[in-house]
Order: sequence, then C-alpha cells, then structure tokens
Amino acid sequence: MYPLKAIQKTMAAYRHLSTCVFSEKGRYYCVNMTRIHKDVERVIVDEFCNYVLSLIKE
Repeated sequence: MYPLKAIQKTMAAYRHLSTCVFSEKGRYYCVNMTRIHKDVERVIVDEFCNYVLSLIKE
C-alpha cells in the first residue's frame, strides 16, 4: 500500500491530466481516473504509480 500523503501529492500533480477521485476500501486506497487527456491515456496509470513511488523514496 502506498502512503496516503504520496497519493494526495500525486493526485494534485496530475490534476491537469485527469480527474482523480480518491476512495478507501478497507485497508486500501483507490484512485479512479476519468477525463484523461488523450495524449497520456495509454501511460497515465503507470506514470501515476511511478510518481507515487518517487515521492516515497524522497
């Protein structure tokens, strides 16, 4: 599970690329992306996760 703070920072950073809706399901955090910018629709999920990981390592 990723730290909540890292997820929140990533959602803010990706605000211009998609609409992110955060929810909690039990012990897990979920981010649902809609209105994804066409230029990034194929890579946004992987890049979002990579960005979260980069924040964890800081």
